[in-house]
Amino acid sequence: MWLLDQWAERHIAEAQAKGEFDNLAGSGEPLILDDDSHVPPELRAGYRLLKNAGCLPPET
Repeated sequence: MWLLDQWAERHIAEAQAKGEFDNLAGSGEPLILDDDSHVPPELRAGYRLLKNAGCLPPET
């Protein structure tokens, strides 16, 4: 593992041990995932950025 990976894993494990991830908002609720299966894979990231900015192209 790379040094950064080890550092991140150690900090995540410490936070879990302290219970810092307990009772997070939305815990135990299903994720709301957009169905972007009609968008070609190479365009999905760009479309997601446009959607989050409120600038979706008309065809979506």
